Amino acid sequence: MDKNFQNRDVQSEINELKRKLKNVRDVLRLYSAVIENFPGGIVLTDESLNVVVCNEQQKRLLEYSPHLFLNRMPTLIELFQFNAVRGEYGPGRPENLVAAKLDLVKKRIPHVFERTRPDGRVIEVRGVPIEGGGFVTTYNDITERRKSQDLISTLAFADGLTGLANRAALSRNFIQFAARAKRGEHFAMHYIDLDNFKPVNDGYGHQAGDALLIEVASRLKSVVRETDTVARYGGDEFIILQSSIACTENIKVLAERIIIALNIPFIIHDTEIRISGSIGISSSLGEKDVASFDNMIGIADVEMYKSKKIAKGMYHIHSSISPTC
Repeated sequence: MDKNFQNRDVQSEINELKRKLKNVRDVLRLYSAVIENFPGGIVLTDESLNVVVCNEQQKRLLEYSPHLFLNRMPTLIELFQFNAVRGEYGPGRPENLVAAKLDLVKKRIPHVFERTRPDGRVIEVRGVPIEGGGFVTTYNDITERRKSQDLISTLAFADGLTGLANRAALSRNFIQFAARAKRGEHFAMHYIDLDNFKPVNDGYGHQAGDALLIEVASRLKSVVRETDTVARYGGDEFIILQSSIACTENIKVLAERIIIALNIPFIIHDTEIRISGSIGISSSLGEKDVASFDNMIGIADVEMYKSKKIAKGMYHIHSSISPTC
């Protein structure tokens, strides 16, 4: 064979290898650019649980210590141990937390979950197994998104003026109270209508009326427990769902607290204003089946008007409520 021909053939193969090598380098540069410009963190591990890729965003997001990456990439176990010791996974013995994480990895199933970091930030973690035994996991800071969602949820169930639960929240919570009542944990509904509120609006203006409603809301919250629900039902109408009652005495105690709280004069815009509250009460006590939301409100509304006829600033309990302490 001609020597020149052989040289040309070898050179052609060398040129082809160079071209392929250049293509590989171009692809690697592209992959590297994608990984480093990804808006969140990325961790790629191989079948032996060695970390192959950990972008800079991930190091900043999870605040990894630089010593983890001295001279080599850490193993996934080392990352787990580092996180467990510094409280990233919550309370518990670090070795147990690491073992639980490794058990999940061994299952090799895709996963999506949210983790709240010790500093309060919320991280969305998405992991996917890849062919060959490795795993790719992405991390995104969704703290602001979660705050926005929580705010929207809060606004949807809160009264715009007083910050109390609104009708939607009251209806939602009633369902939970009714479900517990079926298991023997009874509740009462206090329907409160403010006496002499209209003269405040007429005489001092709507701003004074709004300020008064805000103060009323604050006083109602001060006399209930955390497990109770205080809601603004209408203009000057409020409803309290009183949880965990055993007898009528429990109901009377709260009703009397409400009346005392509302009888104390209010100072609105440097003016002393006196009002009171008339209360009608319905309850799951003495009932075989809890009435519907609308029916219980209807019963309490009737009882409230009964108390107004007797004297303002009083309460009246529906007669079917029989158990006594």
